[in-house]
Amino acid sequence: MKFQMSGSDVALLQMKLKEIGYFNGRADGIFGSITKQAIETYQTEHNMEVTGIVTKQMAEILGI
Repeated sequence: MKFQMSGSDVALLQMKLKEIGYFNGRADGIFGSITKQAIETYQTEHNMEVTGIVTKQMAEILGI
């Protein structure tokens, strides 16, 4: 998943990020700048390459 994508997968991502304290917005299913920033913060804090993109591996780590 990446910037400007949308759908139920993105909403699940947003809900998970909210649950673990990285996302404060509404889980609207739109991968906008707030979601991208939350992903980048998560990646930074977990010593991952900061891309703002949720790979399959990252999704598995997040449990989504």
